Amino acid sequence: MIRAYSVAVRSIEVVLRPLGLNLSRYEVLLLLSFTRTGRLPTMRLRDLLMVHGSSVTYLVDRLEEVRLVERQQDPDDGRVLLVCVTDAGRALVDQASLALCAAGFGAFAALTEEQATQLIGILARLRSSKSTTLVDGKRL
Repeated sequence: MIRAYSVAVRSIEVVLRPLGLNLSRYEVLLLLSFTRTGRLPTMRLRDLLMVHGSSVTYLVDRLEEVRLVERQQDPDDGRVLLVCVTDAGRALVDQASLALCAAGFGAFAALTEEQATQLIGILARLRSSKSTTLVDGKRL
């Protein structure tokens, strides 16, 4: 699984790299572009990306340097920092998404339609499973 993940990420990043993106930065822009307002609280991004808060800060810093996102105080709660996609960020995520589609999402282009459907089903089942397996005494 880890090797397959690594191959998939590398093949996707081959497509994203000429656009100045890696998978993590693309994910941030994509998540923001999926929202009605184009903005999310930093901690919500952390939760959606399933990474440490410092990783989100690093990603947002890099995207902000190239003006693809900007930070704003939440007008409803001054303690909350919002990450907002810029017009340039929206345009780039659209361009990157088109490039990924054209490339068949990298390594996934090698799958037949039936295999892709099977993989989607397997991954959906894994994501939704309520595992009772214990690892080091903790439930997964």
